[in-house]
Amino acid sequence: MTAKGKKDYEFMLQSFSDSRTELAHSYSSINLSKDTVIDKLNNVKEIVRIMDRILYSHVCDKSGSEYWKTELLAI
Repeated sequence: MTAKGKKDYEFMLQSFSDSRTELAHSYSSINLSKDTVIDKLNNVKEIVRIMDRILYSHVCDKSGSEYWKTELLAI
């Protein structure tokens, strides 16, 4: 993934997870701004987008693009 998107996605996901854990366990003492939360959610969105590109490339390479059915997506 890092080669495809040229970013440290493991670090980005770990940062999101750490913030989520801190929020879950220390609700009253966490210091997260709205902008920080939006940035972290955008990072996760970017990770999902990169994973989607990688999966799409794999499916097309192995089976062909006709097996990539976007109309079945629930999102």
